[in-house]
Amino acid sequence: MTSGENTYYQWTPADSVWSPWAKPVLFTQLPGPADVPGAPQESPPWQSIDTTWAPAATQRAALVIDLPNDAPLWTGVALANKGYQPVVLYNCCAGPKPVLDLEAVLRTLIAGDEALSRMPRSRRDAPPAFLIDARRRTTERPPAPGLFDNRWVVLPQDFPSATFLKANGVDRVILLHDRDGQPADDLAHVLLRWQEAGLAVAAARPGGTPAELRVTRPSRFRAMWYALLVTAGLRANSAGGFGSLIPEVSHGGG
Repeated sequence: MTSGENTYYQWTPADSVWSPWAKPVLFTQLPGPADVPGAPQESPPWQSIDTTWAPAATQRAALVIDLPNDAPLWTGVALANKGYQPVVLYNCCAGPKPVLDLEAVLRTLIAGDEALSRMPRSRRDAPPAFLIDARRRTTERPPAPGLFDNRWVVLPQDFPSATFLKANGVDRVILLHDRDGQPADDLAHVLLRWQEAGLAVAAARPGGTPAELRVTRPSRFRAMWYALLVTAGLRANSAGGFGSLIPEVSHGGG
């Protein structure tokens, strides 16, 4: 088994009911720990992350962590220590000259593997903590020919349905994000579907306390062609997820 496979199965245990939603694409690109520059030191960040905003795992809330870069991954490790099952939903690839730099994300997947391996295994029915990168639609570097465009979005089908969540004892969802008010537009399509199906939704900023969130109806909500419209301009990768080179413009001679 490769290093990436070992790390994938540490983050995504086969007996978890939430594992089918984890995105494997980044795990397939993981090098060995010794090959990742700037590997984390002995005091991993998850130990200082505040999880008091999250209810006890026995209360069966689902969590969505929408923070930048590798912050959701470290938060997921801290929540695993509290009894939750982290679900990695990063759906993009690393590449040369990337629009979104994933170096810290790759490092943290490996370091998180080591941290998770030292924790008691979560119960098979541990409630989920879905982890997504708030930078996914941003441009740290403006897309241009010769760059690797790995921007991405979340879609409703990337998450379990409200019916599945309820069948597994979940009756509320808590979003942790660094925004005031409403969630990111693509995530609003997910949360509103859950809310309309009867799940309570709350939101908090890091260091804050969850408060009820009434999700505003986003543009093209439940539109038949929504997935095609929202992914227009993004670049799919043959290995799964998003990410490919923007071709250089060639100039033909007359």
